[in-house]
Amino acid sequence: MLLTHEIYSKEFDQPKEGKKEKRKYIPQQSHPWKLASFEKYLKRIGKTLLEYQAENSA
Repeated sequence: MLLTHEIYSKEFDQPKEGKKEKRKYIPQQSHPWKLASFEKYLKRIGKTLLEYQAENSA
């Protein structure tokens, strides 16, 4: 009777690689789904969407 055993053999089995960490997709602030809340933010800081786009495109 074996008291302890290993699930994987060190001599025959390849070590399993860990799962790759997936990066969560975060859309841009000007994305249509976020546009309403982003426009509120721009209004609070005193800019328009066109001003914001002009700053970030340059």
